[in-house]
Parts: sequence; structure tokens; C-alpha cells
Amino acid sequence: MNRYDKLEWLQESTSPEFMQETLVQEMVRWMGEDDFNEFYNHLCRMWEIARTPNELEAKMNDLEYDEESDEVVTEWVA
Repeated sequence: MNRYDKLEWLQESTSPEFMQETLVQEMVRWMGEDDFNEFYNHLCRMWEIARTPNELEAKMNDLEYDEESDEVVTEWVA
């Protein structure tokens, strides 16, 4: 079985709660920090998810966001 078959099997043979909560928690615990960061950045980029609360605030309020410092830019430069 490949990873897609295995995922399908888990979806068919476990509860929705397991898939939504336990599987995700176990994957995060199993991955190393670098692997998870790479996955997280990919997921956020592909699904247009804000990576941090500050990024979300900037998007929701049409403000500039500095990704490097993770800060909402509030200064207006004339």
C-alpha cells in the first residue's frame, strides 16, 4: 500500500474525530521541527492560510505585513 492507500484506509476504518484530531496531533509529534515547518509553510501557501496571528490581522484589515519580522506595518511613510 502506498501513502494514499494508507490514508484512505485510515479514513475508512477510523472515526472522524480520530482523523480530525488524533491523526494531526500524531503527525506533528512524529515530524521533526524542520519537516513540520516545511509542511506548514507549504500548507499555508497552497491554501492561502495566514501563517501567524499578525499576518491574519494584516490581511483582515488591509494592512502591510512584514513576513521577516512577523509584524504589521503601521507606519505611514509620506
